[in-house]
Amino acid sequence: TAALASTLASLVGSMQAPKVELATFDGDPRSYTPFMAAFEDNVERYVTDDAGRLARLLQLCRGEAATLIQGCRHIPPPTAAYRRARDLLRGHFGSRMDIVDAWVRHLTKPHPTLSDLSLELRACIEALDGLGALREAGHRTHLDRIADRFPEQLHKKWRKVTLRARQRDENPTLTELADVVANYVEEQKEDRRHGKALYQHDRSRSRHDGPRRDEARGRPHHQTHVPGYLGRGEMATRPRVPAAHARRLAGKDNSPASS
Repeated sequence: TAALASTLASLVGSMQAPKVELATFDGDPRSYTPFMAAFEDNVERYVTDDAGRLARLLQLCRGEAATLIQGCRHIPPPTAAYRRARDLLRGHFGSRMDIVDAWVRHLTKPHPTLSDLSLELRACIEALDGLGALREAGHRTHLDRIADRFPEQLHKKWRKVTLRARQRDENPTLTELADVVANYVEEQKEDRRHGKALYQHDRSRSRHDGPRRDEARGRPHHQTHVPGYLGRGEMATRPRVPAAHARRLAGKDNSPASS
């Protein structure tokens, strides 16, 4: 019969489906498009009956997404139930504006490091460019919300970019913002590498130049950060005079001159 043939075809399709671990969907609009693309490629393509497709979709949904479509299993027939579940997911999580807003909310949250933010900006650009929604994300209000959390030096660099854009009678873009952050991150990495090289070079010189003056007199030599170089990771040396020795020197300066 037709029903038996459909069941057999579904079983064969399930057996042929590639053994991959599919990601779940918890209702985050940022994940909607890649989740549905993976579902269509790895489930819908091989499972031919809609009852099996709906069952697999229910297994892969979590949180808000699962709550939204759990009632669809009671809708007859299975074709209508599966179509309704797909429509609900797309309507609640798959619109362009929902996806753009979710990315903007994510980018305005605190990130552990600027490197993390830089990677998230690139991921956002790739995702929204694929949807044709990059222009919506580049609205000036969205860019300002993201840049509000920048450190002062990075914020100054971004203001220069926005000024040049206004001089061209244009609006700055999300891609320009991502470039500014990425370049700043690379500059910081280069400064740290440069500072480390300077410190290692200074230590190498001290081993070959013999003991320093204060070390020759039996006093320990201390390495301290000079405040003006803290941001660049460079080291400078400054001898620290012991307190007892400093008091003796002060006593000699204050004693009356000998006749």
